[in-house]
Amino acid sequence: MNVSHLAVLMRMLGERATVRAIHDATGVSKDTIRKTLRALEVERVARIVDWKRDTGGAAEPVWTLGSEPSVPLRGMTDAQKQALYRQRQRAGRDVMASMAMTIVSRNCNAEPDEPKQNKRTGSA
Repeated sequence: MNVSHLAVLMRMLGERATVRAIHDATGVSKDTIRKTLRALEVERVARIVDWKRDTGGAAEPVWTLGSEPSVPLRGMTDAQKQALYRQRQRAGRDVMASMAMTIVSRNCNAEPDEPKQNKRTGSA
């Protein structure tokens, strides 16, 4: 990580940023960014202010500048896990329904194929 990458990192930490957002802005590997942020956390320059969950349920820390202690990761309750699971299931059904509608609309708009000749009888 060079000086310009570090400048972008510090500028982004002035607000709130995730490792993914920093990676997208700098192109530095996510592992290098994580190690740098953890080193800044030890030196009490950066801290975790929140945890964001992606659609798969994985938690990603949200970082900012500050000397206060980081917010610990809290586990999800069974109800939260179930709600996340149902949300993923609904999203999957929506995708499948959309795909089915696309296939149906394409088949309805297509011109009918000519009947194929039977090789043995010569009829359609």
